[in-house]
Amino acid sequence: MMSKIKYLLITILLFYPLLTKATVTNSEIQGKLKVYLLASDDCKNCIEAKEYLQKEADKNYYLEMVYSESNALYLDAKKKLNIKKDELPLIIIGSNYYQGFNAKIVKKLTKIIDLYGNNDYCDILNTELSVKECQKINKNIYNNHNYLVYLIIPLVVITIGSAILIVLKRKKNSK
Repeated sequence: MMSKIKYLLITILLFYPLLTKATVTNSEIQGKLKVYLLASDDCKNCIEAKEYLQKEADKNYYLEMVYSESNALYLDAKKKLNIKKDELPLIIIGSNYYQGFNAKIVKKLTKIIDLYGNNDYCDILNTELSVKECQKINKNIYNNHNYLVYLIIPLVVITIGSAILIVLKRKKNSK
């Protein structure tokens, strides 16, 4: 009986470091998530994107909006991300960008905001790193996130299974 409890505790202690948040240490990485909305006041999709992002602004990120096609940030973003098409709104999070605004983009935004909101990440518009370097950092965040999700599920199943076995063993021994 004690050996099972020891086994369970040792298993948890061995996996605990893997469950803690993995952070990337780099002076170019931002801690708070910035969402850039490069838009225009007379664009219907831009207005919808602005309303959506304002509703989301109470979450764990900073929302920065710029409303002009001729804005230096818009031109810099297009150049840095090698964007050829002129389409508004342009939404940039980390090294990811989305042009236009619809339900499909909302789904992608929700996923990336959830992913970056809990991690340090590389903000392509606020770094001297190349797009490839920034994407590599952000891909590592995505991979670490997936790895932890696939690790947590088996660990929870093992823990619950062990607890059930201990309880059943106690009931059997008490009879």
